[in-house]
Amino acid sequence: MSERRVYSRLVAVLTFLCAVASAQSAVSKPFTVAEEIGIAHFGDPYGEEAQSVEFSPDGKYFAALTERGRIDLDRPEDTLRIYRARDVVSFLRRADGAQRPAPLWTFNRSTDKDGPIITHWRWLTDSSGIAFLERGAHGSNRLVLADLKQKTIEALTPKDETIKAFDIRDRRHYVYVVADRGLLQRAAAEGKATSIAGTGRSLIDLLFPADRNPQIAAIFADRSELWAVVGGEPFWVKDRARDQALVLFGEGQRNLACRPTANRWSRR
Repeated sequence: MSERRVYSRLVAVLTFLCAVASAQSAVSKPFTVAEEIGIAHFGDPYGEEAQSVEFSPDGKYFAALTERGRIDLDRPEDTLRIYRARDVVSFLRRADGAQRPAPLWTFNRSTDKDGPIITHWRWLTDSSGIAFLERGAHGSNRLVLADLKQKTIEALTPKDETIKAFDIRDRRHYVYVVADRGLLQRAAAEGKATSIAGTGRSLIDLLFPADRNPQIAAIFADRSELWAVVGGEPFWVKDRARDQALVLFGEGQRNLACRPTANRWSRR
């Protein structure tokens, strides 16, 4: 059995122990609707946009993503907990009654009324942090970096953009795909108009405007533009032959990847 599989089973055991402890503390109370809303689930079990547990490339850490409802905020809350793998192994090897290991770092995100909030999260190649897409208003996404060493969270792209895919080497070298701004701008303008012409438009386009339903719009209009950051400076990637934006669709977004060595990046 591989070491990674052993660790995954250890994580499952730790999760079970935590759940049992919580259940025992609530035995004497009736189960309420509020408590049901507050139950946390791992990852994204519905859209499969986020993994439950991911180990760092060096194997020293693992992170677990959970989401629960917050009645007081009237929105979901996503939580990433980062543990030292050795702490969990030591805990499971001890006798009963040992104190459960505390996360090395925990942070919460609750930036929209709909979830999941944290999606497509992944470790940096040097295990120094985690990058993810954070959901904003009307389903927009921005690229965010959580620095494990500094325990800071930094947005790498503006909050008013919709990032559809990304790959990253570090905070100064990454690529990302931005949803076609024209589609969102047109939908926003039409939302303020007293009437619009529906001739030649699909029923889906009319019933589910792109600015308020980006997930549905992405299925039927996945046109996007490629951006890159080299040395901390973002720039629009163009097709040099046509001097136009390099356009990507679904297949290109799914296969987006950085070059393997950051010191070879260029703007050519």
